[in-house]
Parts: sequence; structure tokens; C-alpha cells
Amino acid sequence: MNHNAHIIEGMPEEQYHAESGLGEGKWLTRSMIVDMVVDPASFHMKHIVKHPLMQFNGNEGTRFGSYVEAHILDRNTSMYVVKPTKCWSKSKKEIVDWNLRGSQMVLSHGEPTEVDTKTWEEMNPNTISEDDIERAKFLELRFGETALGKYWIKHIPESKKQVVVRWHDEETGLPMQVRLDNWYPDKYVCDLKSTGKSYTKFSDSAHTYGYHFQDAIYSDGLTLATGNRVPFFFAVGETAELKRARIVSLHPTQVEFARTKYHEALRNIAAENYTAYDFDRTEPEECELPAYLLYQYESEN
Repeated sequence: MNHNAHIIEGMPEEQYHAESGLGEGKWLTRSMIVDMVVDPASFHMKHIVKHPLMQFNGNEGTRFGSYVEAHILDRNTSMYVVKPTKCWSKSKKEIVDWNLRGSQMVLSHGEPTEVDTKTWEEMNPNTISEDDIERAKFLELRFGETALGKYWIKHIPESKKQVVVRWHDEETGLPMQVRLDNWYPDKYVCDLKSTGKSYTKFSDSAHTYGYHFQDAIYSDGLTLATGNRVPFFFAVGETAELKRARIVSLHPTQVEFARTKYHEALRNIAAENYTAYDFDRTEPEECELPAYLLYQYESEN
């Protein structure tokens, strides 16, 4: 057991993200390390220069994934607001399908309000549709179709959710942190994923989105904190046609590849093998985003 490693329960998500980064009092995260593996220039633009266009923006897909997590793991979806299907068109003077045009107003009890749809959307970032609510319930049922899925669902109440593990890398001394979706102490670590592809192609998706790094880094951090290495698996729900939801483990070779690459990235971060940075900068630096990074941003978001 590494005495520098420790587990924190109950840390608010806002605090976790606020304390992520480089500098005094900050902790490296899995996504930062993956950025360094993929492209040091991207790492520099996102985390050193903090270019606005390189920051993460959520979308409908990530929002639905978060709702599934809240429904299955936390049993708490109170933060979500059901998105209306209809609104009032000021120009047409009639009820129309919901959209974000400035001339559309939110309906209340069938009557238009003073709030336009765009403002309402900004005021309610955690919105979900009635259809998505039913999809989340259906995915939970699908997990119960297999022995492993049923075992996982059964033990969710006993497991710990959104646990933060912090440690210092033994080779570089860099401070690192991860946030575990679902940890059943001494049994396993599980991360819930939704995918538009077949679960049989999940290893390909893992390589594309860096999930194999998640497996390696999360497992290593928890092992240092507890002295016990437990299995890591993904609970994967197919969202395209809602045919299946399965428990999936990545191949050890894929995870070991990620382990080698993330240690290399940590050494590069420790050696500052990227453009010089300034920890005192509080505002994003005004600079033009290189074309290849802009393409990368648009393709990922």
C-alpha cells in the first residue's frame, strides 16, 4: 500500500473538477494524461494555454449517458428536468415543435410565458426527454439478462459511488486523481458506458476514447490506496437500438499497452516536454487555434 494514496468519499463533482489541472493544489486526471499521450500540443492548448475552443462541451449523447448513470447508480434523477416537446411561436402565433429560436416562448399550462426557449435551455442544463427516461429504464432491464449484469445490479446498493482516489505517481511524484463510478470494495471496479455501437466492438471504442487508459490508471490508483488489485469491468449499454446491455472486460494486453503509454506521458509531463506555460495566467490566452487542432476539436465534439 502506498501511504501517499488515499480514498475520499463524498467529494462534490464541482470540487473534483475545480482541483483538476497543473499547479499547486491541482491534480492530474485520466483525460489530461490521455491528451498528453495523443498529442502534447493538444495537452498544451487544453490545459496550459486553456484555449476556450479546446475545452469540453457536453452534448445530447453525454447528457443521456449521465442520466443513465444517475438512474442506475445513484437512484437520483431529481437534478434532471423533462424537456418540453412543444413551445409557442411568437411569429406564427401558434404552438409549434420545441426549438431554440429567439422568437419561441416556453409554455406553461398551455399559455406562453415571458421566457424564451433559448433562455430556458441555458437555465436548465440537465434536461432529458420522456423517451430517454424510458430508454434508461430499458437499459437497466437489459443488464439483468446476464448473470454478471444481474450480479452488478444487485450489489449497486452496497457499492460506493463517485469515490475519488488520490495518489502521487511513484516514479515522477506527480499528483494524480480519479473518480470511480462504482466501486464494490474488495470485489471490483465498474464504469458505466453507453455506446451507439455493438458491445462486441467495445474494445475498438475503448481504444478510440481512451477507456483502456481508464482501466489502467483507475486500477493502479486504487491498488496503491488499498493494497488490493480487483477486477475492472465496464457496464456497456447499447443505445442505438437498445438490444443489449452487457458486462465487458478489456483484454489485458490492451490495458498493459495503456499502462506503458500513460507512464511515458507522465515522464514527459514531469520533464515539461511541451511548450512553456505560466501557472499565474488566470485568463485564457488569446491566440488562434491551429487548423489541425480545430479539426480535432470539431470531430470530437
